[in-house]
Amino acid sequence: MAFTYAFGIVLPITTTFFLFFAFLEDCGYLPRISVLADRCTKLVGISGRAVIPMLLGLGCGTMATLSTRILETAKERFIATFLLALAVPCSAQLGVTLGMLSGISFAAVAVWAATLLILLFFVGFFLDKFIRGDDVLSVIEIPPLRKPDTRNVVRKTWHRVAWYMKEVL
Repeated sequence: MAFTYAFGIVLPITTTFFLFFAFLEDCGYLPRISVLADRCTKLVGISGRAVIPMLLGLGCGTMATLSTRILETAKERFIATFLLALAVPCSAQLGVTLGMLSGISFAAVAVWAATLLILLFFVGFFLDKFIRGDDVLSVIEIPPLRKPDTRNVVRKTWHRVAWYMKEVL
């Protein structure tokens, strides 16, 4: 069953995720996502910069946890890592969960997603209140938007999917 799950469930979701992420990366939109999310993420004690590890967590939780080192304070790294482990499903979990819930109804998927978001915000809010540490000032340089190069996006996606499938298999 491992091969069936790896190729039938995990591969399509992972490929789609890596393709989308490569597109955002190549066009220069990731820093803009960080700036846009900064106000919401401040409610849970992290800066907008922590959105990038959270997005990476939808692909691979280990890679996302390692990428929390871009965050400035120990408090922010702890909160982001805790939220990644608690409420951000990796692509394997996401594939299996969406596969099971989509057979029930779209409402089941919506309830599951809403539950994860509510959990993420409540736990993050309480961690921010109870963990000591400095709050961060989010200063992010925004590069110009550019048209993504299709070859770059495909190449990045191919290398990431190949690495991921080596890990899975």
